[in-house]
Amino acid sequence: MAHQLSPTRSGSPLSTLQETGLVALAVLMMIVIGLWLGRDFGVSIDEPDHIQYGQETLQIYLGQRSPDQTSVDPRQHGPVYSFLAYVGGNWVAGLRPGWGLNDGIHFMDYMSLVVATLFMWILCRRYLGPATAWLLAGAFFTQPILFGHAFINPKDTPFLAFTLTGLTLGILALPRQLPSERADTPDPIRWEIESTWRWVLVVGTVLALSTSAALMLWGGWLPLAQSVLESAYRGTAPAPINAVFRLLAQNASSVSLENYLARLATWFGVIRLGTAAALSVATLLAWAASIRGIAGEGGIRARRLALVAGSGIAIGLATAIRSVAPLILLPLVVLYVLELRRSALTAGIVLVVTAIIACVAAWPYLWQSPVRHFLDSLAVLSHFPWTGDIIFNGRLLDQGQQPWFFIPELIGLQITLPILGLAALGLAALGSSKRSLRPRIEIAIVCGALSLPVLASFRPGTIVYNNFRQFLFCLPALFLLAGIGLEAVLSRFRGRLPGAVLAVLVLLPGVAGLIRLHPYEYIYYNALAGTGSSVYSRFESDYWCTSYRQAMRWVNANAPPNAIIAVGSAGFTEQVAPFARPDLTVVRLGIDSDPSVASLAIVCDGLGGRLNLLPNSPVLMTVSRAGADLAQVKDLGSTR
Repeated sequence: MAHQLSPTRSGSPLSTLQETGLVALAVLMMIVIGLWLGRDFGVSIDEPDHIQYGQETLQIYLGQRSPDQTSVDPRQHGPVYSFLAYVGGNWVAGLRPGWGLNDGIHFMDYMSLVVATLFMWILCRRYLGPATAWLLAGAFFTQPILFGHAFINPKDTPFLAFTLTGLTLGILALPRQLPSERADTPDPIRWEIESTWRWVLVVGTVLALSTSAALMLWGGWLPLAQSVLESAYRGTAPAPINAVFRLLAQNASSVSLENYLARLATWFGVIRLGTAAALSVATLLAWAASIRGIAGEGGIRARRLALVAGSGIAIGLATAIRSVAPLILLPLVVLYVLELRRSALTAGIVLVVTAIIACVAAWPYLWQSPVRHFLDSLAVLSHFPWTGDIIFNGRLLDQGQQPWFFIPELIGLQITLPILGLAALGLAALGSSKRSLRPRIEIAIVCGALSLPVLASFRPGTIVYNNFRQFLFCLPALFLLAGIGLEAVLSRFRGRLPGAVLAVLVLLPGVAGLIRLHPYEYIYYNALAGTGSSVYSRFESDYWCTSYRQAMRWVNANAPPNAIIAVGSAGFTEQVAPFARPDLTVVRLGIDSDPSVASLAIVCDGLGGRLNLLPNSPVLMTVSRAGADLAQVKDLGSTR
C-alpha cells in the first residue's frame, strides 16, 4: 500500500492474494456472527415505519403507486435503504427457518456494519501498516455502540456504510504518485479537433447543459406533459402526437385517462432524469475525446474513473437515505483539486453527476422537482419535528436545551477508552514533521470534513436526540486518528509481544461490552460515565425499547389464554405483536384500549422514567443489563 504514514513494521509481509483471502475469511466470519445472533434483537421504535416505507417504495419502483403516496413524510429521508432492507429482509427470512421479517431486516441492517468495517479496513490500509489496519478494523467492528445499532438501526448504520464506501472509493481514485513526484513529464494539453468543430462543441455544450438545467429546475414539465397526454388521449393534439400515442397505446379505449396520467406521474421523473443525465454524460465524453492531456498523463484512466463513479453512486444513495450526505463530496473535491491537477475537473464532474443521478433515481420524492424537493428536505432536516425529552447527565431536557458539548461528550462516553486515547495521541502525531506530508494532509482534510456535523451541533437549538446515533458516520475520522496514534505507540517497541499486548488492550473493552450487554449493546457507556445503575439514571438507556422482545418471551410463557397485553406509551404495538403468541391481543396502553381490560402490561424505560407507569401494579418480570432496568411486565389484574 502506498503513502503510509510510516514504514511497515518488520516481519514477513503478506502477499496481496493472502491478504485478500484473509479479508474474505473475516467477512465470512462476520456474516456467520450475524446469522447466529440475528434473532436476539427486538424491534426499534422506527422499524415499523421503515418496513412500511420499504414496501411502498417497492410499489413505486414497480409503477403501482404514485411517489407522493407514502405513509412516511418523504421529505424527512429517502427510501433507498428501507427498500433494500424490505426486499433483502424478506429474502433472508425465507431462507432461515424460524426467522420472521423483522429478523431478516435486522440481518440486512447488520450487513451495513460488515460493509462499513470492510471499507474502514480499506481506508486504513491506504495510510497505515497491515497490522494497524487489521486491529483498527477489529476495534471498529467490536465497538458496542456500533454493533448494537447494527441490528436495530434502519437509518444511521446504513448511512455510515454508504458514506464510508463513497469516501473510501473516492480516495482510492487518487494517484499513488503525484505528477511532481514523477521523473517523466505528462503530455501538454492540446486540441484534437479543428477550430470549426471546437465552436460546435462549445455551442453544443451550452445547449446540452441549458437543457439539462431546464429539465431539472423547472417544475412545469409534468403539468405540460400531462396536458399533452390528455389531448392525445382525446384525439385533439396535433396529428404527429396523436399518431405516436395511438402507436404506443393501442388499447387506449380500455384504459382510463386517469390511469395514463398516473403512469406518467410515476415515470416522468425517471425519464427527465435519464434525459438530463444522458446530455451531461455525452457532453463530458465529447470534451474528453476532444482534448488530449486534460485528464493528466495518458488521460483519466478507466480504473480511476470507475472508482470515482462508484464513489458518486454510493454518495448519491447515501443522500437518498439522509440528505446531509453531500458533505462527503467536500473532502473528495478538495483532494482532487490538490492531487489530480488537470484531471480534477473530469473527476469532479463524474463524481457529482453520478451522485445526482443515483440520488434522484433512488428517491421518488425528487422525481417531479429534484432541486426544489431536495431543498425542502434540507429544510425539514434542519428543523426536524421532534419534541421529545432528552436525559443528559441526570437532567431531563426539552429539545433545544442541550449544552453545546452534548455530542462530543456522548462520543467520549460511548466509545471505548483505548480508541479515545489513541485518537488523542494520533491528533498530536498528525503534526509530526517525521511523517510523510501528503497522507497527513489527506487525513486532515477527511477528518476536518467529518468533524463539521459535530461542530454544527454546537449551534443553540440544534435538533439532536437518541444520544449521538445521527453522528455515527463521523466516527471513521476518530478511528483514522486512532490508527495514527497506534502506529506511534507500536514504533516504540520491537518484537511481537508488545504488539499482541496492545491488541488485547485495544479490543478487550469492546468485546467485554458486547458480552456484558447483549443484545442491548447500544446502551454502552465507558468508565468515564461511571459504573452500575447510576449511569443509566443519568443517561439514556434502551430509548428504542428493543427490550420488549425479551419481555414478550416471558409473557408468551406465562400469560393466560386469550389475554390482552397492553404496551406502555414509550413504544408501539408493532414492536411486540410480531413476537406474541397467536391467541394474545396486543394493544397500546391508554390509546388503543382501556387498560382495565388488559391482563398484563409491558413498559419500557424508553426516554427515562417510563417504568414508573402503573405504579400500583406489581412487577412480575424485569429485563435488565449492567444494572439498568430496561423493561418490565406488570400485573394489571391484581389491581382491579
